[in-house]
Amino acid sequence: MNEKAETIVQDKVDKGHTPWPFRPRWRIRGCLVAETPLFIGSGDNSERDDFVVDGKPVEIADCLRDHRGLPVIPATSLRGILRDVLRQGLQGIEVEQFKRLFGEDSEQEDSGHGGEVEFLDAPLSLRRPENTPLPHWDDNKQTWLEIINSIDRERGAAAENHLAHAETVAPGTGFDFCITGQFTEAKTDIPLLLAALEAFNDPDAPVTLGADTISGKGRMRWELASVEKFDQQAVLDWLEQTDRGHADNAFQPVTDAKLQQLLEQAEKHSPKKNEAHIFDIHLHFDGPFLVNNPLTAAQVKREKKLPQEQRTPDAKPRTDVMGRVILPAKSLRGVLRGHGERILRTLLDLDQDAWRNTGLMGKIEELIACRPEIHDHACKPLRDGEKPEGDGEQEAKLCLACQLFGAPGWRSPVAIDDFTLVEDEYEIQTQEMLAVDRFTGGGKDSAKYNARAIISPVFRGRIRLDQGRSQQWSLGLLSLVLRDLMDGELRFGWGAAGKGYGHCKTAQIGKWEEQDFQKEAQESWRNLIEKIGEIKAEIGNDQPTGAAQTR
Repeated sequence: MNEKAETIVQDKVDKGHTPWPFRPRWRIRGCLVAETPLFIGSGDNSERDDFVVDGKPVEIADCLRDHRGLPVIPATSLRGILRDVLRQGLQGIEVEQFKRLFGEDSEQEDSGHGGEVEFLDAPLSLRRPENTPLPHWDDNKQTWLEIINSIDRERGAAAENHLAHAETVAPGTGFDFCITGQFTEAKTDIPLLLAALEAFNDPDAPVTLGADTISGKGRMRWELASVEKFDQQAVLDWLEQTDRGHADNAFQPVTDAKLQQLLEQAEKHSPKKNEAHIFDIHLHFDGPFLVNNPLTAAQVKREKKLPQEQRTPDAKPRTDVMGRVILPAKSLRGVLRGHGERILRTLLDLDQDAWRNTGLMGKIEELIACRPEIHDHACKPLRDGEKPEGDGEQEAKLCLACQLFGAPGWRSPVAIDDFTLVEDEYEIQTQEMLAVDRFTGGGKDSAKYNARAIISPVFRGRIRLDQGRSQQWSLGLLSLVLRDLMDGELRFGWGAAGKGYGHCKTAQIGKWEEQDFQKEAQESWRNLIEKIGEIKAEIGNDQPTGAAQTR
């Protein structure tokens, strides 16, 4: 503090005034870069003139935007996720320190209070290029349209009236991040916050943002830009400037030595590691494969004006932002879940009459495997606030399939990444097709189409089972699904139901041959059999009497 300021303060003290205590303001700045697709919804829907299905515009779930019309990560999301990291994931944090930083809710007659950490919205600052190769990319909005569908469990094809569309932020998009605060214990608070932010970069269990994170979305990379301080001297220097501008300009970065000291202290708060089974997988396909990247109505209209040989195929492979062919995590999850449901039903070992009993089928859907593509046959969502994370009571209200693969309000313990194409020289094939008129048995007028597929590709990716959030039988069921994947029992992507596409002939799964894993998987399988036996006994006691009813 300079001499003039000290004189002013001393005069006030002499007159009986108690000076207001000054606490420096701190600021942490950086960038959150999307490593995978990100969707944070606004709750609203919109339509696009160039995107129609069967001649009608479709509803698109909008992402949250700022005043510029660009995607934004709201401060509430950032505060919530970092609060959870500090509460559950970091070591060496005291309860009182946590309450001081993030505040405390009111309980009965006790009033709550706010925290010392102040969060700002994170606006988009790093744009994707105009020619980003994603479905229905909009450079002005900096989003692409993700098309989501469910599989009909009986037909094995796409479920009718179950198509959804969402505006999604592309990988590589960056957001400016900023938090500030006047901290009571800055020496310990700043390292703790830096450690929480570093949790975004955890290679095995990173902190994620937005929706559908179990399918690999919302993974962010944290890049620290600066740690800055606004102390008494900075205030006085700013006040003496004639062109001082906003006080925001008075923040000064800490020295390199101080920053290094803060980062070293942050390492002491390393995140707690949840035990998990991590499967590194290579999928080997036999024959043509693609996950369709459909055209918009405007693109179809333009294509019709071109000669046939210059037109884009009606069905072509889905790619990532680098133009690489991918097997999306959501597509993979849907197939694995559907196969897991079939295994669960098979383990019941019921006779044909039992499967025609509607009352019995209702119990099977409630306890074993529901029909998520049909609203009235799906598990009821678990609402926020109903359950502590992983308490085992609320998720028990879900069927076994939902407990493992997820349901509304319940995040699956199975996390899946997008599977990317292993680099090699693959054959690309375009197949001409013609729909058949079911009445005449001949070709249907104006129903010619074609598909461009990659032949016998190899994909690699990762599946992670969080042991802290899974049941004792979970590994057993997942192992049965992966075993059938290795044996070539599963198909993926477009044309898998009846066109001979998407046959995965085998899979190479890391750790599969490890003795410790096999022993644990066998024990989990025995727990699964016991669980099925308990449910079968419950079903047997509760099933309706009288003749079986045909569904």
